[in-house]
Amino acid sequence: MDLPNKFNSDQFCTLATVTERQICGECGRKRMFFCYDCKVYVGRVGSMAPRVELPLLVDIVKHRHELNSKSTAIHALLISPGQTRIFDKFEEVPNYALECSATENVAVLFPSKNSQSIAQFVRENGPLCRIVVLDSTWNTVGQLRNMANIVKLPMVHLRQYTTDYWRPQNGLSADHLATIEAIYYACVESREAEREWRRTEERRRREKGEKEEKEGEKEVRQKGGGRDAEEQNGKKGEDGGSEEEAEEEQNRLDNLLFWCMRPDPTQLRRYQLSTAAANGVTAGVFVGGANRTRRQWRFLLLLSVLFSVTFTFGFWTFQSDGSIFSPPYHKLEQFALVEENVSTSAWNTFAQNSITEGTKERNGSDEGISEKMAKTNRSYENFPVEVNETLSNQIELFSVTYAENATEIAPNVSLSFAVPPRHSVADWPACADHPPGLIGPIPVWMDGPGFETLNKLYPRVRQGGHNWPDACAARHRVAIIIPYRDREAHLRIFLHNLHFLLSKQQMDYAIFVVEQATNQTFNRAKLMNVGFVEASRLYDWQCFVFHDVDLLPEDDRNLYSCPEHPRHMSVAVDKFDYTLPYAQIFGGATAMTRKQFERVNGYSNDYWGWGGEDDDISYRLAYAGLKISRYPAKIARYKMVKHEHDGMNPSNDCRWELLDKTKKRWRQDGLSNLNYTLLSTTFHRMYTNFVVDLLEDDSRKTLANERISRRLLKGC
Repeated sequence: MDLPNKFNSDQFCTLATVTERQICGECGRKRMFFCYDCKVYVGRVGSMAPRVELPLLVDIVKHRHELNSKSTAIHALLISPGQTRIFDKFEEVPNYALECSATENVAVLFPSKNSQSIAQFVRENGPLCRIVVLDSTWNTVGQLRNMANIVKLPMVHLRQYTTDYWRPQNGLSADHLATIEAIYYACVESREAEREWRRTEERRRREKGEKEEKEGEKEVRQKGGGRDAEEQNGKKGEDGGSEEEAEEEQNRLDNLLFWCMRPDPTQLRRYQLSTAAANGVTAGVFVGGANRTRRQWRFLLLLSVLFSVTFTFGFWTFQSDGSIFSPPYHKLEQFALVEENVSTSAWNTFAQNSITEGTKERNGSDEGISEKMAKTNRSYENFPVEVNETLSNQIELFSVTYAENATEIAPNVSLSFAVPPRHSVADWPACADHPPGLIGPIPVWMDGPGFETLNKLYPRVRQGGHNWPDACAARHRVAIIIPYRDREAHLRIFLHNLHFLLSKQQMDYAIFVVEQATNQTFNRAKLMNVGFVEASRLYDWQCFVFHDVDLLPEDDRNLYSCPEHPRHMSVAVDKFDYTLPYAQIFGGATAMTRKQFERVNGYSNDYWGWGGEDDDISYRLAYAGLKISRYPAKIARYKMVKHEHDGMNPSNDCRWELLDKTKKRWRQDGLSNLNYTLLSTTFHRMYTNFVVDLLEDDSRKTLANERISRRLLKGC
C-alpha cells in the first residue's frame, strides 16, 4: 500500500510559525516542537498540534538502548495520547492476560515464520483491540520478544511496504520501516480488516434472516421483502456515509505520518533537495536512491576510519589476555593478588603463623573470633604491583591485624581461617570431573535451623565456612560471596541448603557473608566487590560465585564452578515461573573467575538502592568481549525465599542514567576506585562474616560531581 497522494496538512500550517527551539518545562533543555526525553510538547506547540483518534490501542515497548532522539515512537504518543502508551522499562510491561478481557484481542507486531497477516488474524479472531509494537533495532529486538509478558502473545505482520521516512536506516533495505510507519500501516490494515470482517458478519446475518423468512407465510414474506428493499436503501446510505467517514479517518491517520515525515527546510541542503523539489514529491518521499547510496558510502568510509583508530588504540591498550596496563587504567594491574602457582603449603604456613591474637564474640548460640579493624580504610588499589614475589611478601600481603589483649578463646574455634593440610594436593588423587552421587532434583529446606544445629548437621565444615573433600584433591577453589543485611532467618536457610549441596559436589569452597553497616542505603554491587577483595586475602580462590541470600538451588547437577565463560546460574526461578526474564540478565547467582572479574573491573560502586547493577555487569561483560553461559533451565532451577521489602533499599531513580553511561564509565568505576572501611571480620563455623562501611556520603558526592543526569534524581 502506498502513502496517500495528499496529506491533510491544514492542521500543521500553524507549526510553520515555530522556527526556533524552545525550552522544555520539564528538563530545561531547548527542543524543537517537543522534548523526546520528557515526552511533552515545548512552548506553544501543544496548543497547535492536532490530535488523532486511532482505530485501535497501541502499546510501544522501547528497548533501553534505543536512543530517544532517534526513535519515532514519541510522535504517536504526542498525537494520540489517549490510545498510545510507551514502556521504557522492561518491568513496566503489563501482563496482558490479566489486563485485557477474553474478548479483547491483543497481538504483537513481529514478523516471523509463525506470524499471521493482520487480515487473517481478524478473520479468525475478530477485530484487534490492542497491538504491541517493539521499538528496537533488529539486533536487540529478540530481548523484547522473549519477555515473559510478550512471548505468549500471538504475532502479526504487515504487508510489504517501502520506507518513506526522511532518515533511512543505514545498512538496512528499504522495506525496513520506522516505528511510526509501522504503527500507521498497522492502523490502516486493522481498519480495513475490521470493516471487511463486519461486512462478512452482516452478510451472514442477512442470509440467515432471509432463509428464515422464506420458510414463513406468504404475507410475512411480502412484508419481509418490503423490509429488504428498505434495508437495501438504508445499507446504500450507510455505505455512502461509511465512505465519507473512511476518507475523514484516512486524513486523520495521514496526519500521524505527516507530523514526522513533512519536509524540514533545514534538512533540504543536507539531502540535496530543493524546496521546489520537496514540494513536488509525496510527503515523506524526500530521499532518492542515489542520495541514499551516497550516504551509505560515506557511512562505510567513516566506519573504516573509526575501526582503524580503535584498532590502533586497542593494540597499545590491551594485552592478548585482555588485561589493561596503560594509563589511565594502570591501577588494574595492581589488582592481581596471587597467581595460580602459589602452592597450598604456602597458604597453610601463612594461616598458621600470620594470625596470633583475637577477641571472642558471641552471637546467640554461634561463637567465633572477631577481627577489630579500628575502622581502617581500605581500597583495592593499595595492593603491591608485583604478583610473583617471595613467600614472605605474599604472607605480608594477606596478613590481618587483630585486636590485642585477647583474654579467652571460644571452645572448638580456631584462631585462623581453616585451610586444607599441606599434603592434600601432593598426595591425594584429583577428584572426578563429574562428582559421583549427583541425583538431580534435591530437597529444598525452607526452615532455618539454629547455628548449633547446623554445626551438628555439617561437622566437616571447618572454621570460616571452609570445606573441602577428604578423599581427593578438589578441582575447583570457589568463594561464595553473599551481600547481606538484617536477614538472619534467610541466612540460616541459605547455609543449610548450600552446605548440603556443595559438600556433594567435592568443591574446595567457603561462604563469605559481606554485611553492610546500618543506616546506609543498601549497595549490593559494592558489597560484592568488597567480598571479592577480602576473600582473596584469605585464600587462593580460582572462582567467585556472587549469590543472593534468598535463592536456593533445586538440582545438585548445577555445579558451583567457573567454566570458560562467565556463567549465569539462576536461569529458572520459581518467582518468574521458571523462565528467563530476558536474554541478557546476569543476576541472582553468577560465577566468574578471578581474571574475568578483574577484566570487567568488578561491579559498579554507584548503584545505591534497588536495581540496575545486574544489567550493568552484563554490559561490562559485553564490552570486555566475554559471553554469558548457562546450564539448561531444567538444571539451573532455584526457589526464592519470600521476604518483605527493605526500607533502606529503595528503588534507584538514577539507574537508567547510569546504565546509559556504562560504556564510558566501566573502566573507572569498580575495583579501580573501590574504597570502604572494614569494621570487623568474624570466622564462624558455617561462614566468614565481613562487616563494612561503604562510605556512602563520600561515594555520592563523587557521583554528583560527575553530573550523571541533568535532572534532580534521587541517587544521582
